[in-house]
Amino acid sequence: MGIIINDTLHFANGLSASKTYCSFYRDSIELKKQDESSVTSYTLRGSACIFCCKGFRDASKPILDRVNVSVTLSKNQLESNIYGHLYEALKEQYESTSDDI
Repeated sequence: MGIIINDTLHFANGLSASKTYCSFYRDSIELKKQDESSVTSYTLRGSACIFCCKGFRDASKPILDRVNVSVTLSKNQLESNIYGHLYEALKEQYESTSDDI
């Protein structure tokens, strides 16, 4: 599961690329419980990898960049696909994305 970022991205090494592939491939995610004023919420964090294309990810080629994502969830939201919440937060960082399931 991942997304295609249709935007043109500019990287620190001077390269630019569009239609890059991004996923939480092989990275761990973190879920932390927050208790504030008798309200319980959960902070979900992950680091997504950006590859030149999905083929590069499949071939274990080096990543172009990482994107940190954080989202706050309620207890009820934990019962749904938590990766779905991360991907929705990730897509909000770009103007144009496509799902790649």
